[in-house]
Amino acid sequence: MGLDHAVLRFFQDNVQDGALTAFFRFVSFLADGGWLWIAVSVALLCFRSTRKAGVASAVALLCSLLFTNILLKNVIARPRPYVAYGDLRVYAKELSSFSFPSGHASASFAASAAIFWFHKLPGVGALALAAVIAFSRVYLSVHYLTDVLGGAALGVLYAAAGAFAARRFYKRAA
Repeated sequence: MGLDHAVLRFFQDNVQDGALTAFFRFVSFLADGGWLWIAVSVALLCFRSTRKAGVASAVALLCSLLFTNILLKNVIARPRPYVAYGDLRVYAKELSSFSFPSGHASASFAASAAIFWFHKLPGVGALALAAVIAFSRVYLSVHYLTDVLGGAALGVLYAAAGAFAARRFYKRAA
């Protein structure tokens, strides 16, 4: 049994319970389809003082969609844990998409790191929420730990690309 499988078994055998499962289902739902982070990005675009962060977040989310969800998931084609291992219970809606990298973690870290790039204090809160969202995917047995770590790392890279794009755009507009 590999580390990824052992982590999932540990949670199923020692941690998961009704109230905690309901909490993590809700947290995971917040990031379904990236809608929470899209709404945050749009809200940031509405105010001059947060507009750069909004542009960076929007660019990062677009990168996450294109590279994580459309390209990498389909090229790597890693089966979901509950497909690969019959001994795992799944605590969320079963998905037909592949497992690596985690789209929830990628989008969450893309948007939150982009916010942090320009606004440290709100960014820390956003990064904390991103971490809880990423963890929820492992807790619910829809992703391996390496899926969410890979998604988080990619999200931070996308945030850097978004911050670079936002700075370039505003430098030319000035």
